[in-house]
Amino acid sequence: MINRIINLLSSMKFATLLLLIFAFSIGYATFIENDFGSISSKALIYNSWWFSSLLIFLCIALTLNIFKYKLFRKEKLATLAFHSSFIVILL
Repeated sequence: MINRIINLLSSMKFATLLLLIFAFSIGYATFIENDFGSISSKALIYNSWWFSSLLIFLCIALTLNIFKYKLFRKEKLATLAFHSSFIVILL
């Protein structure tokens, strides 16, 4: 059971789905901010429990992919830097 959860969290399809949901939600928050102000977008999107959960799952998925694809090698240093910088931004 634990292996199935780890395999789901570390799959590229799951990470891609999370990134698409993330992009859609921040885009929607931008439209809310345009129409109703930044306080509204912060209250409806950025401070919501599901957005925080999305960021946590995205961070977990990126971290697991770093270890799954062994990005610590010299030839994959650029990919490691991309994943690591995205994790730092999320934190």
